[in-house]
Amino acid sequence: MPTFALTTNTPRFLASSIDKKAEFLFKASQMIAQETLFFIAAIQLKMMSFPRSGPPQSDGTRVQTGMLRRNWFNQVVAPNQAIQAKVWSTTPYAPMHEYGGDFDRVSSRGKHFVVHMPKRLHVGQAWVADFLPTMKKAINTAFRTTIGNKIA
Repeated sequence: MPTFALTTNTPRFLASSIDKKAEFLFKASQMIAQETLFFIAAIQLKMMSFPRSGPPQSDGTRVQTGMLRRNWFNQVVAPNQAIQAKVWSTTPYAPMHEYGGDFDRVSSRGKHFVVHMPKRLHVGQAWVADFLPTMKKAINTAFRTTIGNKIA
């Protein structure tokens, strides 16, 4: 199952202020959790909402049942003074859509055949292109509102 995780270490200069560090981790975690929800919604809208009857999409997925589009989750935790964000799907065929591969099908007449699905990298490309820059802004905002400076 595709799981995309990000871990960022808390800046060393926060170590001197226990109260501020806890406040920073709390605010940053909340902001990143909100951004992961926006990230999931953007992927669902931009890459997993093509009509079933339309032509095959190299940059997205046509909706058959809606299960792949619906089953996405996020988790943000801050163990050991680091923030960890994770986005994943529980749909069993999500890895096939993300990474591509071959799978066996059976026709209505009982004939077996192999279908090749190309690599799409919906989530991986969007994670790097869209989410990581947004995450940096969220951390900077949490830092400015907690400590009063900007992370370089």
